[in-house]
Amino acid sequence: MKQLICIILAVIFAAALCSCGSLAGGPASAPSDPKEAAGVPSETPENGASPAADTTPAAASSPDLITAQTDKEEKDAPEDPLWSGDTLFSFGAIDGDIYENPYLGYGCKLENWSFADESRLAELNNLGEELLNSDFQSAIRDSDIIFEMYAESEDGLQNAAIQFQKTEILDGERLSDEEIMEMMISVMAPAFEAQGYDDLTLKITTVPLDGDEHCGIEIKGEFYGIPLYQKEVMVRCGEHCAFITVTGVVDDTVDEVFERFYRLT
Repeated sequence: MKQLICIILAVIFAAALCSCGSLAGGPASAPSDPKEAAGVPSETPENGASPAADTTPAAASSPDLITAQTDKEEKDAPEDPLWSGDTLFSFGAIDGDIYENPYLGYGCKLENWSFADESRLAELNNLGEELLNSDFQSAIRDSDIIFEMYAESEDGLQNAAIQFQKTEILDGERLSDEEIMEMMISVMAPAFEAQGYDDLTLKITTVPLDGDEHCGIEIKGEFYGIPLYQKEVMVRCGEHCAFITVTGVVDDTVDEVFERFYRLT
């Protein structure tokens, strides 16, 4: 049962991130096999061997995720009344069970959760071997898409992730938050359906973060008879749109996780 739950979480995570990659010009398809998405070896490998499981979420393996750029110019912060963070992109800091990012403008306290370290984040950002031993943050700071935080609950039933995408690649200066969410749903819905999810619903909703209301997507469905729940909220910050995704299975505890987020200013 626990392995199946891990598979479900990985597939949900994959579909959510595939939607972002597709809008940004990355690959539009999610893995067709949920076990493949979770890194579980197939039952009949072609070479007769049993490949080692890879627990890295499959959607983060796009070769187009990392594009090194230089001479980044400071841009004015958007006129967003909900955002008052730093103007230039920065990585969040993790201290025990607390994550805070001044650029995002929010932090969270996730007790009894484990956060991905730089090595894991480097893999999720698909850094090449030549970059794994270099300065991780410098290597991806100016990329169009940055997978910036990932955490899992101790019981394995929940995960949370934060990804930054440059507003310009989402046409975010022209489109409203709702229009961006509608585009994401148009990609996520067929990805989930192709993987065999039942009773699937995706709808635009409002997600509160410490009293601030942000546009988001609510996803509910079943996979192998196990209920799944996910919400993804978008926060405009600096020259990026940040996507905070919380996923849970069995019980709907997603809102409880979002209640652990707080404003930094």
